[in-house]
Amino acid sequence: MKTSYETDNRFANRGYAPEGATAAYSARWIDMETWGDIVPDRQGMAYDDAKERDVLASIMNDRKFWKPLPTFAKAFNETHGEEANGVLQLGDRVANYHMWRSDPGTKGYIYVEAWLNA
Repeated sequence: MKTSYETDNRFANRGYAPEGATAAYSARWIDMETWGDIVPDRQGMAYDDAKERDVLASIMNDRKFWKPLPTFAKAFNETHGEEANGVLQLGDRVANYHMWRSDPGTKGYIYVEAWLNA
């Protein structure tokens, strides 16, 4: 995948996006308990085709899954604390996401990955 260097890409593609994903988004948001405060320079996208990047961005902007945040559940491992998984759909295109809290309930960070399925 090509990587967009217009934003901070240290957070792009941490491994949840499957190999066949056509675009992926990763970020570190500030955890405001019921919503995620998106920090522009702490997010990045990886993609093969700018059109696929734009589709993923459209789905995320249309569904606004950062406000309110989805319901978090106890994570399968202690490093994540709490996590949430879900599906975002716009028309016939589907994106998945995985997010986890760094320190639940302390207004720490939420790490987010979303990817567009082929």
